Amino acid sequence: MIPTDWLGPLEWQAVRLSLRVAGVAMLASLPFAVAVAWLLARRRFPGHGLLSGIVHLPLVLPPVVTGYLLLLTFGTQGPIGSLLQPFGIVFAFRWTGAALAAAVMAFPLMVRAIRLGFEAVDPKLEQAAATLGAPRLWIFLTVTLPLILPADAPPGDTHAWHLFVIRLRDDARVTRDEVIQALSDAGIGTSVHYVPLHRQPYWRDRYGLTPEQFPVAEHAYQRMLSLPLFTAMSDEEQAG
Repeated sequence: MIPTDWLGPLEWQAVRLSLRVAGVAMLASLPFAVAVAWLLARRRFPGHGLLSGIVHLPLVLPPVVTGYLLLLTFGTQGPIGSLLQPFGIVFAFRWTGAALAAAVMAFPLMVRAIRLGFEAVDPKLEQAAATLGAPRLWIFLTVTLPLILPADAPPGDTHAWHLFVIRLRDDARVTRDEVIQALSDAGIGTSVHYVPLHRQPYWRDRYGLTPEQFPVAEHAYQRMLSLPLFTAMSDEEQAG
């Protein structure tokens, strides 16, 4: 049986209207939710708690009260609705009003979820991108936002590390590059992820930094390498 057999024209109209209201509500509230969530997660200012309380008001107020306040504010005689009416934007008793109400009720839930994502991002990652000269907007789009997005993981997986950093002992008889070459010959890829400032081109060229100026950082750099982690590796692959 296909859906058209048990949904009539009126039912399909209701489905389309519901999808339309939900889609517009999400698109309209998401940018504001991201901005408010970032503000609450990354900034401390007078009125921080008050703003957080106002954002969560729709969750504690009775729905009737929230709807009445929206009608007073965005109705044709309201302070905002009267300004929008000459532009053909009307909320009262229209599907746009339903979208507005849905956006307001979902807004605190969106802010809370996105705020938790921002708080889970290590600011040092953003600072590292900033030291390399990346603009703030570019850091937000390419570092912060991807890190707060939910990631799919196989059932039973609990960690979020993607590499394992090791450091050779000071009395090791081999160099880091020799270890990297030996692992490469065995089919195991490695890399050096943590490069000190005096070896990064921007800082080295701009300020004339040399390894001799940072002997401790240089010593650690010469003895560190990263091994890959992959949670789906079999026991045989790990043993090999």
